[in-house]
Amino acid sequence: MKLFGHKDIAMTLHYILTDKALQVEINQVARELRIMRCQDLIEDIHMSLHAPDEQKHGGYGGGGAPILTEMVKKREEELHQKGKQWDADSAYELSVILTGNGQYFRQTLPGVLCLKESKEAGLCTCDSTCVNRIEEKTARRDVRKIIPILLEDGIRALAENHLLLVADKLQQLEEELLRFEDIQAEFNDHPDLSALRGAVA
Repeated sequence: MKLFGHKDIAMTLHYILTDKALQVEINQVARELRIMRCQDLIEDIHMSLHAPDEQKHGGYGGGGAPILTEMVKKREEELHQKGKQWDADSAYELSVILTGNGQYFRQTLPGVLCLKESKEAGLCTCDSTCVNRIEEKTARRDVRKIIPILLEDGIRALAENHLLLVADKLQQLEEELLRFEDIQAEFNDHPDLSALRGAVA
């Protein structure tokens, strides 16, 4: 509002919605931001492929992370076949291709990026196994914090014989575990999780 010198938000929205040049500029900025976000992700994945101490898929999760990792590997192989090395422009060029010049790669939920085309994108109803879904690496901290809480709540519900609550906590746990392969592998054989699975089976 202040930027446009308006006292009323309705006036600002009116100008934004009717000014075609402004709409074009807003769309261009949004496209560039999607490309930059994808470029950062690609750089993280590329780094993880060459540094053994880095997290798998650059720390990202979801069904789309392994696919993007394979795309980065393939792109690097193509460059090597042409006698070129991965450089600062490589991630940018690949991100332009993968985002359809900034049309795709939208945030559909907090911490969730979608690789679907714009016309297909909307409120995300898929789970973490969806091949179009990328879980932001910043969400790992939240997943690591929530899993012990859900386990504790589930075990307490099991001790009190509240089987519906046990089933609910187990469902939440399974959804959280699907988000990141390495966290799932870490907790998959946890005795409390096994007890909850056994009670619901």
